[in-house]
Amino acid sequence: MRRVTPVILIEDDDNLRNALAQMIKMSNGLDLVADHYNVNDALHDVSETISPVVLLDVYLGDGTSSIDKIPTIKKVNSYARVLLLTGDCQPATIIKGFRAGADGYLLKEDAIMGLSEHIENLVRH
Repeated sequence: MRRVTPVILIEDDDNLRNALAQMIKMSNGLDLVADHYNVNDALHDVSETISPVVLLDVYLGDGTSSIDKIPTIKKVNSYARVLLLTGDCQPATIIKGFRAGADGYLLKEDAIMGLSEHIENLVRH
């Protein structure tokens, strides 16, 4: 029996959030627990979900980095895996994300083509 991976999506762009949510819902093996506009609204779902993958947009709302929220996500659920979602492929951003506790990253343009595969790879490793 294949394990279903719970996913919590945090993305401030309504169109992209809705598109990613639909992709997750249509993927075998993934279960969209919730989608949120910001990290603070998502923390309750993160804390209540067993081993979620948190798909986290790096830049939310006001343009500040959400990377600083990764330790908070990990604090409310130490089993959560954070997959950064970004359009910023600068090494400094990616390194900062990993240093903050991210488990992986995914460029937004790659998310459209292989979201479920990226999440499944993250969970396997």
